[in-house]
Formats: sequence, structure tokens, C-alpha cells
Amino acid sequence: MGSYQAGTTITLEGWFKNERTGTFVDPDAGTKKLQVFKDGSLVKEASDAEIKKLITGKYYYEWDTPDTLDKGLYVYEFSAKVNGLDAVDSAIFRIRQRKRT
Repeated sequence: MGSYQAGTTITLEGWFKNERTGTFVDPDAGTKKLQVFKDGSLVKEASDAEIKKLITGKYYYEWDTPDTLDKGLYVYEFSAKVNGLDAVDSAIFRIRQRKRT
């Protein structure tokens, strides 16, 4: 789990794999989506075009978090279709208060 200050850029990563074979695969074209939640409420969403490929099966999104983002735990989910089937990869991160100088 990562821990970040509000107001910084964070990189969220997700993996997609073929559940039958266990190999990492690229999702079906145009189906990727990222959602970020806090306490069950959606706080950020990114579309297929905003999500970038790093290597086969691994994707990322760079989020410039607002200074006003509440501290606490967040859940993010990368979702897509892989061979026409739903695929989801999720993780958590923490936002801490920005240090004042």
C-alpha cells in the first residue's frame, strides 16, 4: 500500500491476466476503466484513452491529486474486458495531510 500527500501526482497500476492460463494479457480494445473510491463514494474516474500501457498486461494512470483531497484510505479498481469477460484488479492507498510550511 502506498502513502501519499494530497496535492501530489500518484501512479496507480493495474494488471490484467487470462484467468484460465494465468498469463498476463492486454484487455480488449476500448474497455479499460479506472475508478477510485473513498468510503464507497466515487472520487475519480479515468477513461480508456487516459490509461497508459507499460508492458503486456500492465497499465497505469498518473493522477494529479487535488490539495483538498481528504486524508484516509482509498480503493482503486482497474476494470476491462479480457476475451469478452470482465476483469478487475484493485488495490488500496492512503492519502495523508499535506505538510504546511
